[in-house]
Amino acid sequence: LLDALLLPAVNPGTKEGKSEVILNEQQKHAADHRGKPYLLEAGPGTGKTQTLVKRVEGLLDEGVDPRRILILTFSNKAAGEMAERLASKNKEAVASMWIGTFHAFGLDLVRRFYS
Repeated sequence: LLDALLLPAVNPGTKEGKSEVILNEQQKHAADHRGKPYLLEAGPGTGKTQTLVKRVEGLLDEGVDPRRILILTFSNKAAGEMAERLASKNKEAVASMWIGTFHAFGLDLVRRFYS
């Protein structure tokens, strides 16, 4: 599914000196959620990306096949940040996931299945 990714180029550099973020109670609840799909809504700068990264890391730690993980965001910037943060810990898993915007996902579906 790599051909489906419509993301900006990811800077290979890492953010040196950035400490591990500790999730608050609400973020931890969202990151630990299992079962049905979960819609995470919050304002700018509230830790949505970090919360989603922690959730995906938890799923991978539990043995979930990365090919079964779909990560949708509203912006290319958020999708790029998600991919970058996850790739810093597990490049192989990220290569198997579909990470992108709702619009890119819809476009991919149309391209694949419209006849």
